[in-house]
Amino acid sequence: MIVVSWDGHNELNDGVNCTAFFVQDYGLPNLEPQLAERHNAAPIISGVKYPTDYTLPILQIQVENIVDPEAVRRQLHQWFDGKNGRARPLVISDVGGGKEREIYAVPLSLVQIEGGGSYQFFVTLKPDGAYDPHYRYRSTTDVNDNWNVTASGQTRVINNAGEDDAYPVLQITPGSPKSSGYTYKRWVPIIWRSTSGVSQYLIDITDGGLNTASLVSAGKMRSDGRDLAVQVDGSIVRRRVGGMNTSSTKVWVPLSFSYIAPVTLASALGTGSVASIEVNEDITDYPAAGILMIGSEAIQYTSKINNKSQFVGITRGAHGTTAASHSAGGQVDCVQHSVYLLYGYASNLVYYDLTPPPVFDVILSTNEVWVYNTSFGLSYETRFGAWQHDVDQSAEYYAYPYSTLGAATLPKPLNSPWAALGIAYSNLGTAAGKASIVFENICGIDEVDITAGELYAWAADELNGWQLSHYGFVEGEAQLADTTAVPGTRASLLGWTQTIDLTGLTGVATRYSFSLKLTGYLGVPVSSGFASFAGIDTAYITLHSTTIPSVTLGSEQSNYNLSATITNTTTGEAITITFNMPLNETLEVDTDQGTVTYLLDGSSQGQAVRIVGAPRQFWLPLVPGDNTLRFDDTGTGQITVATAFRKRYYV
Repeated sequence: MIVVSWDGHNELNDGVNCTAFFVQDYGLPNLEPQLAERHNAAPIISGVKYPTDYTLPILQIQVENIVDPEAVRRQLHQWFDGKNGRARPLVISDVGGGKEREIYAVPLSLVQIEGGGSYQFFVTLKPDGAYDPHYRYRSTTDVNDNWNVTASGQTRVINNAGEDDAYPVLQITPGSPKSSGYTYKRWVPIIWRSTSGVSQYLIDITDGGLNTASLVSAGKMRSDGRDLAVQVDGSIVRRRVGGMNTSSTKVWVPLSFSYIAPVTLASALGTGSVASIEVNEDITDYPAAGILMIGSEAIQYTSKINNKSQFVGITRGAHGTTAASHSAGGQVDCVQHSVYLLYGYASNLVYYDLTPPPVFDVILSTNEVWVYNTSFGLSYETRFGAWQHDVDQSAEYYAYPYSTLGAATLPKPLNSPWAALGIAYSNLGTAAGKASIVFENICGIDEVDITAGELYAWAADELNGWQLSHYGFVEGEAQLADTTAVPGTRASLLGWTQTIDLTGLTGVATRYSFSLKLTGYLGVPVSSGFASFAGIDTAYITLHSTTIPSVTLGSEQSNYNLSATITNTTTGEAITITFNMPLNETLEVDTDQGTVTYLLDGSSQGQAVRIVGAPRQFWLPLVPGDNTLRFDDTGTGQITVATAFRKRYYV
């Protein structure tokens, strides 16, 4: 074994400046068993622990340069100064220079040998487990293999000529479409603009409607929408489709957000590559890695430096967007989720519908206007867009939400779906009471347009203080926005339409309620069955335009629906890889470091890989000798699997 270099310095053992060699023989680290104790039984060894005090054999260095030995001595002190804790490569080879291999270690000491003069030293090196989990040496160059897969079930033999298991990096690149799977995708950047965070807010990711009828006609989508899927941060999620196979199909998806304030560019950006992007404001609240949106361009970053307000590890024109020029001071927004609309999977029989459906109409509603009609559900129901009711009740009267308009009977019991929504009174006696129906939206409500409703006032109400009031709630405080007069005709169902403007309140209302209050009277005739009510069956609730989420449906891209299993048939170990990406782009699976990266934008995609079988530390090791890999993915067209690994040696 010959020492070749330390941190790139070949002078360490060139025979001219220095001679270096190990003064001890190599061995394996002393492992400590991890024991699981048992009652009335010997403990079970559940694993082993590597020692914290393990070091490489002592490295001895002799300065050979007789012209300027002091200069070499100073260099040695610089090379083996470990004050920054940085691990550096020590390269060794076989005698004669073959089979170069390296280990990364931190220098702990450089000590002059007692009695050896000023130019002989002992060096202590501690290997860093971050570079190899077992303190093995690794070959200094990769072993590479390119496998052209053209059908599911094909195999490839990979030879590991090292002495221990190797951990490959797989780069998977689809070249032609599959015969099954999602063929197309559209990226949907969503920017959350409300200053309040939210859990599971329903958003139409088409932002007004996708022409699915034309896609169905073109053979790109099933007419029943079963192949219309939504992927959020790499995983398929539940969605609700409204108006399938029409010119304006809505796709509703629940998403959670925190408020992350927009920032501005510190300097202009051209269209070329940059190492970092600096902004003027604090970026502490931004994710450690994520997506920025500047105009129509998505920019991926892999890390950030808070005290410099810098995003680094930059990929321009990510997610199918195009790099563009941006002026200093331009707004920079955070895209908190990577959302894709997927379609074009003709044989798909499994789809992920959002159940139960939202309370509002998913066909007529948009991100700016939620339309309530004919299916109101229950008060406080765990459905998206659910309403609430508030009843102040005494023993003398009853106030109900009710479910049927135009029926001169007592209010119906609570049931779902409701055809109408309102407040009815009966048996008021001499008491006074009030009941309210409440709608809420964290983004704010600007207007409520009641386009179909009914009012009924029993004749005795002329004497008993009808009050139908409309309130907006700003930061929890109710403000009166409008009122509705008592019906001019008693004991008769009257149509009701009204527009309630909440923009005149002091602040943005996040809740709206209509409340019916009556003062008591002397009982209800048995023949009438009810006293008074106010109710709606259609209402358009317009949300605050500047705080609703900003949604952009991107252009159509090709998609490869990777759903593969790669098995090392030599060991029986396997992993699954599930990911959607365009043709000719690459997903990197690093089984050594346990990371998954989409190389187009540098994004982490750890959710894409799953271990088959029992949990294990290393995903897909290659044992010494031949390993037969098998690739399984139904409908595979053409895909390249590039494999790279370093051979590992005990010494």
